[in-house]
Amino acid sequence: MKSLLVLAASTLVLAGCTAGAEPTERARLDCPQKEGELSRTGVAADGKSCTYRTAAGDEINLQLIATSGNPEGVLDRIEAEITPTAQAAAAAATAKANATETAAKVADTSAGEAERQAQAAARQVEREFAGGRVSIEVKEAADGSGSKGETASIRLPGIRINAEDEKADVRIGDMHINAQEDQTVVSMRRNVRLKGQAFAREKRGLRATYVYTGAALPQDVGAVGYEAGGPKAGPLTVAVVRAKSADNGDGQLFEDIKRLVRRNGGV
Repeated sequence: MKSLLVLAASTLVLAGCTAGAEPTERARLDCPQKEGELSRTGVAADGKSCTYRTAAGDEINLQLIATSGNPEGVLDRIEAEITPTAQAAAAAATAKANATETAAKVADTSAGEAERQAQAAARQVEREFAGGRVSIEVKEAADGSGSKGETASIRLPGIRINAEDEKADVRIGDMHINAQEDQTVVSMRRNVRLKGQAFAREKRGLRATYVYTGAALPQDVGAVGYEAGGPKAGPLTVAVVRAKSADNGDGQLFEDIKRLVRRNGGV
């Protein structure tokens, strides 16, 4: 979860466009041997894809993908390909239901600590934004079984947070974070100006981030996702990642991936 928060924060600070030559359609990727912690492991003969790996075993596939005039559809397809299927999620849920009572107690303790931290964060937001346009509501809610849980709703300019027991839905501008009991999804899509078009009225570029973590992933995979960027007309530069751990420390893996995409996508 720590790496997802770092990713969310870094995604909000997007690189600005600089004046320069009109961008041209990229035919081949620029794949350096090293990019931060990433080491190149292969380059396709046509130059349209290359692969990287980290010392920790994270795998990255960088590729040029035509949009055929529908960049959003391309990203939807990639998300569907890398996100675990409903069948896998159901199997994971079954395995979780068969977990030991000790594991359940540990999970309950973690959830309780997360809830306390969320409540403290809400109080801090309330204190800091007391003079602005902010709405915070926390109330008891029945879950249908007779027991009670808590729901929280926070509204600030450009920010919306809904939380219910172990579920949370957060929107900050173009970013969407959806956290449930056994999975978390971070996604962002934003229209941007291309390099060399800093003063253009039309934003002809697209940047996107997607990260999924959850119990439905294979045992040796902690997170999957992608970073994408490029002209909407195509091709988009897309880096698909399979990370060993959902907690990537200071988020350096995703920063290195972003640099690769910016180098090739012209955004």
